[in-house]
Amino acid sequence: SLLMLPPEEEEEEQQEEEEQKNNETKAAEEKEKEEKDSKGKDNDEEEEADSEEGKEESKGQKEQEESSSKTPPTPTVFLRHLDLGGCRITDKGLWRLVNGLHHMKTLEKLSLPGTPTLTPISLLTMASVMQNTKSLQLLDLTNNKSLFAASLLERNDENEDDVMFQMHPNKRKQHQPRRQIYTGQDPTGSNSSPSGLTKTRDIQDPFLQREHAMTTFMKTLQRNLTVTELRLGHCGLVDLDFKFLLTALQENRKLAKLDLDFNHITRKTGLEHNLPHQLPHLRALAFLSMRGLQRKVTD
Repeated sequence: SLLMLPPEEEEEEQQEEEEQKNNETKAAEEKEKEEKDSKGKDNDEEEEADSEEGKEESKGQKEQEESSSKTPPTPTVFLRHLDLGGCRITDKGLWRLVNGLHHMKTLEKLSLPGTPTLTPISLLTMASVMQNTKSLQLLDLTNNKSLFAASLLERNDENEDDVMFQMHPNKRKQHQPRRQIYTGQDPTGSNSSPSGLTKTRDIQDPFLQREHAMTTFMKTLQRNLTVTELRLGHCGLVDLDFKFLLTALQENRKLAKLDLDFNHITRKTGLEHNLPHQLPHLRALAFLSMRGLQRKVTD
């Protein structure tokens, strides 16, 4: 005999079976969705990683291209005191040195005492240094008569060491330079003077060259705002040079110490005639040394 369940219990069992089946199908669907979502996330992460790597590579390539196209950075020089006393550097050598160190930002003292191989043309280089070196405080040109003497402008062609020679006083007017005198130009041949100074003309007369170089030097000193001490002892300066120097210092507001010892400045024509009139206008000058004045003009 078969046991027959009541209809209510059969319906409940059927519902429970259907609910179990539904739950199983839902669980299976949820697992599939989770698997798909995880796969999608992995794919997205891989794509993002690939895109980031591509961006980094492109940035690296761009940086390399920019670095290769740009000029190398200028090295910084921390030199504070440069002393070239007695080293027999020439006009061209000094110009090359200054032009090569035009980026100096810390140079405070430049000393060139006792350098007989320099001519008045190097005054243009000194003017360039004063104009472009904003930290320069001391300029020492002691014992450089050849730097301020027109009779020593020409160099001996036969002497490769640029040793200076004296021209005979009686032949100065008739003397003609045997070669073009160096005029502060670029040794490679360009006509530009050091560091943006006014272009130097091709002047063959040594005395005119000396006058042009002295004028440039004085004008630069007149406008200079950094140099506080200038040493021009034993440089063969004459009364007219002293007059022009005092005139330039009227507008200078920084130079406090000036050394003019043992030059060819006379006591009467140079000192007594010029200093009393100019002294009230020299507001910045605090120390002036003029030992060894001449009694009369020397040849």
